[in-house]
Amino acid sequence: MATSNFSFEHRCITIDNEDLEVGNYPEIEDSHNGMDRLTDYIDRFSYFDIVMTYGYYAGACIDYVEKSYIEDIDSFGIYAEDFKDKKELFEAISEQVDIKVSKCYSICRKATKEGCIELIDDYLKEREEKEINKILDNIKKEYGYTELSVYARFSNGETIYQEVK
Repeated sequence: MATSNFSFEHRCITIDNEDLEVGNYPEIEDSHNGMDRLTDYIDRFSYFDIVMTYGYYAGACIDYVEKSYIEDIDSFGIYAEDFKDKKELFEAISEQVDIKVSKCYSICRKATKEGCIELIDDYLKEREEKEINKILDNIKKEYGYTELSVYARFSNGETIYQEVK
């Protein structure tokens, strides 16, 4: 049975063995679950970590993964039932995270208070992902790395990758 070389969730910015041997990669901090977090971005994001995972056969892959200890609905510790109306809720959210009250209103036009928390949570995640993708594009450019995507995966686990242009 064959095994694919890389395991990734969103993107795979590849680092070849030569770059690994000479230390031509962003600074990392040892972590757990086979992933090393990129040191410059450890506390920068609420929902995601930018990580490097080593390939099964060779090389490594830079990707981003959802922080496992974050739960969608209460990720900023606010519960809709604690507030009498949307205005109070939005003010509390705005104090906790970097979002304006007016943006909360535009996100939650027709939603209930309870639904607003989930919608704002989704918006904040999406905003972080956009920023992370810009960072990964810069890392790819700065280090001269290539990006791979899965082209085909066979029933025996063998995987064919293609370069992302």
